Amino acid sequence: MTLMLLLDDSQELSIVVIGLSFCSYLLLKKKQPKRITDPLGITLVIGGPLTLATLSYFVSSFLGVFVTVASYFGILTLLAITYRTSPIHPLANYPGPALSKVSKLWAIWVLWRGKQHLVYKELHELYGDVVRVGPNELSIRHADAVQSTLALPKGPFWDNRSDPPSLIATRDLAVHAQKRRRWNRAFNSAALKDYEETIREKSKEFVESLGKRVEQEIDLNEWMSYFTFDFMGVMAFGRDFGMVKGGSDNQELSHLIEGAVLFETMIAHVPWAVPIFHRFPFFARAENRLVAFGVTNVEHRISAGSNRRDLFHFLIDEDGLESVKPSKGTVISDALVSIIAGSDTTATALVAIFYYLLLNPHCQTRLRREIQSVFTNGEDPLDFTKLAHMSYLTGCINEALRLLPPLSSGAQKYISDDSSGFMAGPYFVPQNTAVFVHPFSLHRDARYFSPLPEVFWPDRWIPPSERQYPAGTSDADFILNTTAFIPFSGGPASCAGKSLAMMELRAITCILLHYFQIEIADTDKVTGWENTLRDYFTLQRGPLPVKLHWLS
Repeated sequence: MTLMLLLDDSQELSIVVIGLSFCSYLLLKKKQPKRITDPLGITLVIGGPLTLATLSYFVSSFLGVFVTVASYFGILTLLAITYRTSPIHPLANYPGPALSKVSKLWAIWVLWRGKQHLVYKELHELYGDVVRVGPNELSIRHADAVQSTLALPKGPFWDNRSDPPSLIATRDLAVHAQKRRRWNRAFNSAALKDYEETIREKSKEFVESLGKRVEQEIDLNEWMSYFTFDFMGVMAFGRDFGMVKGGSDNQELSHLIEGAVLFETMIAHVPWAVPIFHRFPFFARAENRLVAFGVTNVEHRISAGSNRRDLFHFLIDEDGLESVKPSKGTVISDALVSIIAGSDTTATALVAIFYYLLLNPHCQTRLRREIQSVFTNGEDPLDFTKLAHMSYLTGCINEALRLLPPLSSGAQKYISDDSSGFMAGPYFVPQNTAVFVHPFSLHRDARYFSPLPEVFWPDRWIPPSERQYPAGTSDADFILNTTAFIPFSGGPASCAGKSLAMMELRAITCILLHYFQIEIADTDKVTGWENTLRDYFTLQRGPLPVKLHWLS
């Protein structure tokens, strides 16, 4: 007997529509779609025959298709909402905004506003250490959960990125470890020693260009980007982009990176839809231009070669240490990652350091005294052995990274469906759950950083004998839990270039304060600079207007 004969009346039709919708929901829930073909396949297999079978119940085919499809998807949506907000959901015991439990559209809206670092911090203050921020996603603010959580594989946020995926988009831990070998060689102690001369050259060039603009208002945010882009251009592609010399972003790199990162981060909340958006040039315009930029520069570096062991030397495995050479596509993906991760995040850290030094001139004065005591007789402050042992310098850098970690909302991890669950510190996280530690909240938690967790106080990082306590505080108030300090993430996916980044931060901070007095050029813009930040995975920054004066 055919399905048509079974459907004697509208009541039976409704039962069939509801039943098949329920079956579709169970399949989608179990399969956890990663590509558009997953939900489409289930929908076509179940919804297609259902639609055809119901057409005879309507006066027109159009009306039949519309009503059946609307009913089918309406019931699917209702089932999803009911389950996600029900007490039987695995994350039902974890609090969070009602809308976040229903759909990832809530997270997309928070991201679009650019204030997710502040929103998640407010949620943790309201709900506690674990907040449900998605139907199957948790944000964690607890030091005991840091190491174990960061050791997890990456989450579906990273699905369907570049093909082949870059190092940071590789979810499989074994594949990631294999790729990471090239990066580890690029940042071992011998390689870092080789990079010192490049940092010296670019730092002196930076001072020379800024020296032509003393007594003028400049945007320190832009200039920090010029430096980091030029430096990473030399490191990743063997070519200087000429931004520092020209005083402009002649490659439009900042614009391209901001557009590409925002686009990728928005659609990453719905991983199965990523390939769809990639097919539309309107949506992927910035990303496509950035990829084209990477292709051009990789081809130039390959053809031109290099007389120095730069980062690209290791990414392309010019020493021939890998059993299988990385493909050109892999090298392009990794080179672009090095530009974004090595330039944009380092620029954010540099601007943050000087932002806090501008707001705390006594800290700027104290740091300059340390620089002058270490580097005497007019020598350039670019001895990296000395830089690494300057306690107050390290304190200022760490404190800026604590208050404004470049990846303020962290990176998503995942507990897979073949797991029995996971203990994130004292909290149990069930399988099929995405989870992330929220650095911006963690770094400002009084349980781990006291006194004054919301205040720039570099002394918390220096030896007790040198520490100067703010008025009304003492050693009895002091807490420093370095486990909760994760500006470079942690675990197997921690920042590969951390040591190089710290070399840059030390060198630029010291050489600028060695040669220049730096003062606020626009009080309102500088004091309100933190309000200009937009958290789109990386931090997009507003202007920081300053004036430089030569030190006598």
